[in-house]
Amino acid sequence: MSGALTLLRSSNRAAHHHDGTFGQPSCVSGRPTHAARGGGAVSKLMSMTLPGAHPRNLSARALLLAALLLSGTASAMTRIPGTYTSYSASTDPISDINTGLVSIDELYDRSGDTYLVFRCASAGNPGLWAYISNKNTLVTQADDDAGLIPAVVMRLGTDTPLPVNADNQTTVSGSNGVLKPQTLGFSTATAQSMVDGLLANKKLVVRITRTSGGQPLTFQFPAAGFTAAWNGINQCRSTGTPASAGSGVTLSRPAPSRSAPSTTGGAPKFTQWNFTACTSQGRLTSALTAGQASVCGFTVNFIPNGAAAISAEFRYELEYVENGVKGKLTLDGVDRWAAGGGGNISAQVFSNRIAFQLPLNVRLRAARRYTAINVIGTIVFDNGGSKRVYEPLTVLQP
Repeated sequence: MSGALTLLRSSNRAAHHHDGTFGQPSCVSGRPTHAARGGGAVSKLMSMTLPGAHPRNLSARALLLAALLLSGTASAMTRIPGTYTSYSASTDPISDINTGLVSIDELYDRSGDTYLVFRCASAGNPGLWAYISNKNTLVTQADDDAGLIPAVVMRLGTDTPLPVNADNQTTVSGSNGVLKPQTLGFSTATAQSMVDGLLANKKLVVRITRTSGGQPLTFQFPAAGFTAAWNGINQCRSTGTPASAGSGVTLSRPAPSRSAPSTTGGAPKFTQWNFTACTSQGRLTSALTAGQASVCGFTVNFIPNGAAAISAEFRYELEYVENGVKGKLTLDGVDRWAAGGGGNISAQVFSNRIAFQLPLNVRLRAARRYTAINVIGTIVFDNGGSKRVYEPLTVLQP
C-alpha cells in the first residue's frame, strides 16, 4: 500500500478536482479508521494496531489516538453522537483554504470498510468533491486505460433515481501513480447534489454496476448528523485564496477544452455546467435517445456574488452524419425560463447553482443519424450581468 493518496484522475473528458495528500490508513483490527481519511503525512507509528472493532464503536480516546497518528494539517475526526457521520475541520496554514472533510459510514457494512467522504479542497485549491471507498474492486486498471467507468445511479430519499454520467465520475490513484481500484470519485456537481439531499435529511443510496460484471453494489448512507458535520467544516467555505503550489498533484489527462463563458456586468463566476440525466418513457438515461421526447436535467454551478438569476434562454445545434459526411444544423427554436414565471422550461434555483429541466426531442431519420445536440444557454442576472454556456449531449439511436 502506498503511503499517500494524492492523485484524482479523470476517467472522461470533464474537469475534475484533485485531492491533497492522505495519510496511509491506521488500523483498527486491520481496518482503516476515520482518522485515516484526513490529510497530512504519515508517522512511523502508523503500523501500530489499536484495540477495538468497527470504527463507529471506538471510544473517544481511541479515536483521538488514531487521529494523532497523522501529522501535517490533519486534525482529529469528530463523531456526531449517535450517527454514522464524522468530520474533520482544518485549514491550510498558508492560504487559509478550507481543507475540511466529512465522512459517512455505509449503513450496513459492519466492517467499516465502506464510507463516503466529502472534501473541501484539492491540490491547494478550494473545490468540493466526493468519493466512495470500499473493499471491492470498482475500476480495474484495464478499465481505466480504456476510459471505461462503472454505471452509477444515485437516489436521495424518495426522489427519482438519477444516473451519474461519465463526466461526473473519476478514478483515484496514489502518489506512485498506481490506481486505487476500490475507490470511485465524483465531481463537484454530483457531490453538491449529494450534499443538498443530505442537508434535506434524505438518505443517499448509490448503486454501482461495474464494467467487469458481477452483482451490482448498493451502498446506503444515512443523513443523520450530516448537517452538524457540514456546519462543523463551515460548509466548505474558505476565507483564503488558492495556494500557488499544491501538494504535487497533477492530472493524468489534461482538463477539457471548453468555450469560456462570456461575461457582461457583474454576473457570478460559473464553475461547472453539465447534463445530469434524461427522462423518457419512464426511463432514466445519461444521453438523449432519437425519436423519444425527453426532459433532460442541466445544472449550472457558480460562485455566489449577490446577483440573482432572473431569466435564461437556450438555443440548440444538431450534429449528424449523412452518407458518411458529418454536418451541423442550427435550430430555430428557443426555450425560455423566467424567475417570476413564464417560459416553457422549469428550474430550481439554489444559492450556488441552477438546475434546469430542458424538453428535448431529436427526430429519428433513416438517412441522417443525429449524434449530438449542442446546448447554448444564456443566463441573465438582476444586476445586468449575463453569461453563456455551451454543452454537448450525446444522441443515441433507439
